[in-house]
Amino acid sequence: MFNDLTPNKPVEDMFADTDKTPSAAKPNLAMPPVVPPANASWGGEKKAPAKKALKVVIIALVVVLIVLALAYLIYTRLFLTLSQNAAEENNNNQVATTTNNNQTPATTTASTTASTTVPTIVDTDGDGLTDAEEKILGTDVNLIDTDGDSLTDYDEVKTYLTNPLSKDTDNDELSDDVEVKIYATDPKNPDTDGDGFADGQEVKGGYNPKGAGKLTL
Repeated sequence: MFNDLTPNKPVEDMFADTDKTPSAAKPNLAMPPVVPPANASWGGEKKAPAKKALKVVIIALVVVLIVLALAYLIYTRLFLTLSQNAAEENNNNQVATTTNNNQTPATTTASTTASTTVPTIVDTDGDGLTDAEEKILGTDVNLIDTDGDSLTDYDEVKTYLTNPLSKDTDNDELSDDVEVKIYATDPKNPDTDGDGFADGQEVKGGYNPKGAGKLTL
């Protein structure tokens, strides 16, 4: 048995007969080229949404800039129009003010002239009635007491309302000054107490012209 292991004897190949059989055709194991489907997306195309977003942002910025430019133009024109209108109004006001200022001296002059042309009051006799009033009343401009009843023309006209041209306004036989100063009767009523007797008759008879009873002074 060990004689078969001598190194001078070649080793038999137990698969030698197998190798001599015709070899079957070996299949081609090469991978066919991969054709991506038409709708397949590669890693590089994932950037498309970002590009679209960038385009939208740029378009929005452009629109905003256009709107701002239009707003600026409108504001500028409106501001210029308002400024021109304000300037014109100021000019008109200045012209009107200048005109009024120019007319003021004339008005002042007219007022001064009017104030200096006030008619002078003339009272020749100094009784308080102007000469013009006395001419209307018919009294004497040179006499304080035209009718001579001791009451000035002014007192008779303004205070007692008696007739400055008659000593006895009510014709009761008592002069106006006596009725006013002594008996305190009404110089415009001939019967002050209304008893049917004239004031003068009662005084002459010793009776009170202002009521019942005897006259007491």
